[in-house]
Amino acid sequence: MAYTGNQYNHLEKDLHKAPTVFASGSTSLDTANDKESVVSDCESGVSGPCFAQPSLCNNGLVQLCSGDKAHDLITRRFLSNLGSMAVHIKDLTIQKNCFAGVTWQARLQSFQIFIKAMEKKCGGGGDANVKYAWCAATRDEICKIVEHGFGHCGLPKNSGLYGHGIYLSPDDSPMER
Repeated sequence: MAYTGNQYNHLEKDLHKAPTVFASGSTSLDTANDKESVVSDCESGVSGPCFAQPSLCNNGLVQLCSGDKAHDLITRRFLSNLGSMAVHIKDLTIQKNCFAGVTWQARLQSFQIFIKAMEKKCGGGGDANVKYAWCAATRDEICKIVEHGFGHCGLPKNSGLYGHGIYLSPDDSPMER
């Protein structure tokens, strides 16, 4: 599961766009289409029935519904770390990459090989230092990131005010820079 900077100066104004986690602003923790599903980010991709809901941008992401372990954990962690700003979140959708398709499987396996190589480099069973992080982005920005990676997201909307790059926040502190 990848958590997707941190430019929260506009947060109150743009909160309805919902900060993301491979999450995007959509319906508020919608349970209307509450079908059971378990999506795995290892090996073959899906280990249960996928949701019948349309994906974020038709690129292999599936929406996790309230009640799903991953959905509830991410929601709880995200909202608790927003502090007093959490009350302003009206719409939050958690989406997960089900790694369907040959290209996605190759990307996932490459990442897993990289992690194992880093562990070996760090002295055997060492720490590969892979951490979760938050990346504040709109639905459209997340679609571009999922399809093309972080390096192909175009020019920043803030005219480079914060520089050019990827702004990630620690997993336990999405409001910090």
